[in-house]
Amino acid sequence: MIYGVIWLIVIVFSVQKWINRNTPITTSIGAKTQRYAEIFFFIAPICAAAVFAVLFSTVLTGRFDERSSHALIVLMLWLYSASFYADAVFLEKRINRLCCIIFMIVTAGMAIILSPLERYVTLLNGFVPVGIYGIGICMLLVYYLSLFLSCRRK
Repeated sequence: MIYGVIWLIVIVFSVQKWINRNTPITTSIGAKTQRYAEIFFFIAPICAAAVFAVLFSTVLTGRFDERSSHALIVLMLWLYSASFYADAVFLEKRINRLCCIIFMIVTAGMAIILSPLERYVTLLNGFVPVGIYGIGICMLLVYYLSLFLSCRRK
């Protein structure tokens, strides 16, 4: 069940980014602000990976499979939510803004539901298969692909 929901979020994110690729960006937001947002969205996963690497090697020992897959999935859900928020702010059409706000709420809610490690493990039926890493890596690839495509449209 949880795998289906995460794949649905990945598909919705991909479709939403594909639809918005040619949507005009509002001019009320300055170019400097948009540039800072792009830099944030590019650097945030890299910084988070560095922080998690330090934490997993020093403080959070044990249950590495559960902790690392949990960190990857929840991080990507939060980044998807932030990306939907940025689209809601930067896009010009109201219907696109409304869709982005709805998707932002859904992905943030999913991240909140999965945030406690014990609940995450319970929803995965007590074990973390290799497939969850595949989903997380797919989420990361879709995220960066959409980021690069949005930067190219300008």
